[in-house]
Amino acid sequence: MSNLNRINKSNIKNRYQELLKDISNSVDVIILLQGILSSQVVTDVTVSDLSKSLTQNSQSYSDQVKQCYIDYSDIKDDVFRKQLEKDSQVMLKAKINNDFEQYCQCACLQIEAALEYFTKIKPEIYKKFLDEDDYYKDKDIRFFNKKAAYDFWYEETYKKKRAINDSNYNNILYIMNIRDAASHRTLGHVSFEEKLGKVIPKKKDPEKEKTYFDYVIDFYKEHDFALVKRRTENLVRNILINQF
Repeated sequence: MSNLNRINKSNIKNRYQELLKDISNSVDVIILLQGILSSQVVTDVTVSDLSKSLTQNSQSYSDQVKQCYIDYSDIKDDVFRKQLEKDSQVMLKAKINNDFEQYCQCACLQIEAALEYFTKIKPEIYKKFLDEDDYYKDKDIRFFNKKAAYDFWYEETYKKKRAINDSNYNNILYIMNIRDAASHRTLGHVSFEEKLGKVIPKKKDPEKEKTYFDYVIDFYKEHDFALVKRRTENLVRNILINQF
């Protein structure tokens, strides 16, 4: 077969690396190329092999996009939508690289933006919440605090107090914790558990089998990208589209 009809696998890999540097490229193309690279075991692939691989992988990787990429095309605010779309593209890139820390970091950026917006459209109610809540009333919160904003949104939305056994409530907190740990500056290779230990103390309670630290670690180890996507999308959409 003519060399013109053959595509060297290393060339595909080089192009794949180029695409990864520019997140504005089609995320579908990036994912499909990764699927081809992971599925081919030969040194070279023919044009027909490439076409066949694209066909075989397109549906499964398209499903992966739907599970882990948030579509914000229906957000009316142009500034918000463009930033959210950019963050969502970086999230998908993190999923491609199986980087759960970066995925949660990007998710948290979207969560924080929406929560800050929520506190600004309900300033008086938010101030009342901070003044009367048992946890926050004695704390000096002068600047945006994502945990306080989240607690305020949760109680306003679900009309109930936060509960430590509520997985819907806890999942967002875990995402925030992973974001804080991942953003903590470290030297050399440091495990995620070590990084998390710098932002959450490992307090042992003799009456409890597991600590809060343990639950965050369990959530991290699950690497449930789809769950992070669902929780993030639910919060952002409720605020920016449904206004609650």
